[in-house]
Amino acid sequence: MIKALISDKQPVAAKNQLVESAPLTEADVRKNVREIVEAILREHNPPTAREIIGFDQLVTRLPLSPRSISAGIKDGWIPAIRLPGGRKLLFDWDVVRAALRRFETGGPQ
Repeated sequence: MIKALISDKQPVAAKNQLVESAPLTEADVRKNVREIVEAILREHNPPTAREIIGFDQLVTRLPLSPRSISAGIKDGWIPAIRLPGGRKLLFDWDVVRAALRRFETGGPQ
């Protein structure tokens, strides 16, 4: 497959043999390269499951009191997931960490 993408001719299958046909266009080459790169990225970087946690787990992970966390949720600086019809809140840990990083101080400005 990669040999076919490198050559300037587009391979065509005919009776289990590759036969050269019309030259590849730049768009064809770009499409083939994109497909190869995407396949390599999928193989080496499989999608990871998001870590969804509850309020109690969030309290154990953050150096804040439960009352401060509740205030952060109410004020909107701690993002929460509320399922329809329920009172229970869930949190995407990566999203919460990213939201809290906005408040970091120090470092290059």
